[in-house]
Amino acid sequence: MEKVFAALHVYLIAIIAETAHNVPGGMLDRRYLDNLFRDLSADALEVIRNGAEEMREHENWRAS
Repeated sequence: MEKVFAALHVYLIAIIAETAHNVPGGMLDRRYLDNLFRDLSADALEVIRNGAEEMREHENWRAS
């Protein structure tokens, strides 16, 4: 899953860089957007991992 987010991050950086060229006066804070994506992807990974753990626990309960 980390590879998916890494690939998405590269794609997002390219979009932000291209957009920054079209925004006058450097008003686009690329560092802020990069950190925002990192936080979002870390939160998403945590939710996915927690969901997978809950599903494993549920399956173990059903098999008992």
